[in-house]
Amino acid sequence: MQSRPIVAALAALFVPLGSASAAETSESPAVIVTATRFDDTDRNIAANVATITREDIARTPAGSLPDLLATRAGIDMRSLYGGLGADASVNLRGFGDNGGLRTLILVDGRRLDSLDFTSTNWLSIPVDSIERIEIERGSGAVLYGDQAVAGVINIITNRDHGERGEVSASAGSFDYRKLAASVSKDLGGHHIALNAEHVESDEYRHNNEHRATAASARLSRAIAIGEAYVEAGASSLRFGLPGSLTAMQYAHDRRTAETTDSWAKRENQFLRPGIRKQLTPTLEIAAELAYEASRNQSWVSNWGSYRDVDVRQVTFTPRLRWTHGLAGLPSTTVIGLDWADARLDQDRHADPHAARLSTLRLDRDGTGLYLHNTTRPLDNLAVTLGAREQRYATHAKDSALTTDSDRTSRKTASELGLVWQAAPAWKVFAKASTTFRYPVLDELTTFGGFALPPPKPESGRGTDLGAEWRAGRHSVQVTVYDLKMRDEITWNNDTFQNENMQKTRHRGIEVDSHWQLARAWRLDLAWSGKEAEFREGPYSGNAIPLVPTTRWTAMLSYDGGMLGNHALLANHVGERRFGGDEANLRDKLPAYTTLDWQSRWQLARWELALRIANLTDRKHATLAYDYGYGASYYPANPRAGYVTARYRF
Repeated sequence: MQSRPIVAALAALFVPLGSASAAETSESPAVIVTATRFDDTDRNIAANVATITREDIARTPAGSLPDLLATRAGIDMRSLYGGLGADASVNLRGFGDNGGLRTLILVDGRRLDSLDFTSTNWLSIPVDSIERIEIERGSGAVLYGDQAVAGVINIITNRDHGERGEVSASAGSFDYRKLAASVSKDLGGHHIALNAEHVESDEYRHNNEHRATAASARLSRAIAIGEAYVEAGASSLRFGLPGSLTAMQYAHDRRTAETTDSWAKRENQFLRPGIRKQLTPTLEIAAELAYEASRNQSWVSNWGSYRDVDVRQVTFTPRLRWTHGLAGLPSTTVIGLDWADARLDQDRHADPHAARLSTLRLDRDGTGLYLHNTTRPLDNLAVTLGAREQRYATHAKDSALTTDSDRTSRKTASELGLVWQAAPAWKVFAKASTTFRYPVLDELTTFGGFALPPPKPESGRGTDLGAEWRAGRHSVQVTVYDLKMRDEITWNNDTFQNENMQKTRHRGIEVDSHWQLARAWRLDLAWSGKEAEFREGPYSGNAIPLVPTTRWTAMLSYDGGMLGNHALLANHVGERRFGGDEANLRDKLPAYTTLDWQSRWQLARWELALRIANLTDRKHATLAYDYGYGASYYPANPRAGYVTARYRF
């Protein structure tokens, strides 16, 4: 990593500091976040937690949740097909192929991770239901366990008990149509929140149509110093799989489809009752019991592969927060248990109408015990200490084979952090942590059966140093990190299976900043510089593919009252190696910068919006591979326009 661009970027981000008025540099209140799995102030967390509010979502010209997340420092977003983000992968801190497996995605604390390579179904989350999004950078393995290697993204839906409602309709390029509705209402001693949306689009490429419907509900009742609630949701998504493009096709006809009949379909349902209650002035308890079911089908005609996957999972997550005095010092301890039992059944066929070739079954149960303590030896100093022990037992059976795969594994995670509130506007922190990740089903299997030897769980050691300055409506977050991984899992094109790599390293700088330039003008700047490289083996010193060394976003927004709200977003992704090019022998995937625009006008209870994505019609691909047989590209959409009408009641 070159230091000169880093210094220049940091200097640019801090330029407005000198122009802040005395009124603007007044102390800002602490932000309440859920980083300890209870509501807590962000000044107690040994990490920088970026928050995307409901207002941020409304004013940002992002076309999908992954696009919105990618406006924050350190987040890479890669999408195979189109601008809706249905199959997009989101990851923190410079992980390559399947990097999304190292960033844990939550909705209200409910895990959205999968037992196979199926990516997060972003269209299963009604956007209008989102109250805020919390992005915690750095390992969250102590509190959350598996897959929280590089960070945790928690999408928090509406929790207020007011009465409101809205309906909206959108239309745009590629025959895009969206209908959405939400309502929040008090019913006697209960409160109910309902959200639903339906999205359709033919998308840009041939055989790339998307059809998605999602609905969620939350019924709650206040109890003595607490709340009891039940959450439920269902979603359905179907989209075409046009495949990749050759270099010639990418240059001359990006609408071309490799296959004209391939598709994927996903159906999800969940039910989760829960409770939060203050037992005594010093004891608070919370727990959720969740049942989730999903069915994922995919037909890839040029591979002669049809998969029908059913997943059932039950989880139980009780935890206790105890406020006490440790050696006479103010302390808070969170103690919890995560229990999960899951089953995956995968039927394989030559095509959707052919007889079943084989069935693969995966049973996995796990228990994680964790403890996280925060002690304040001084009013402005917090010391955090945490540990987790995780056990997973996995049994896999393939009906086409005579042998099974059994494995029981225990992993531990730990964390030691210091948080110093150097001044009312400042927070400085340091954290050392260990982390882990277990392989998913698709990493345990190959085209011919189980991987031999089966991949081991990943593990790593990380260090984070950071600072936050927040005053008035200005803020800057800076984090420097160094994460050394052992046994990171990736695809080996020579053996045609996923294998543990030798040691790797991920390090970099993340900067998020927000500036209120004047009453009506706001500037949001985010920048990250990353190094991801092999530390041992035949590729030692080489860059890990698909990781951009630099990434930045800049958004200038104007709140003109009756003149409307307007925002221009620039998104830059630097050069990166093609997927599969561990030897670093081929040309790099070019850098690109895109511009997105949005204008909104408020007319009484109506809101009208115009959004233009890829304003300059920049030709680019967020994802491409080259295993030595020629490049294969997954092109992004060209310029597109969308209009929305929203009515609030």
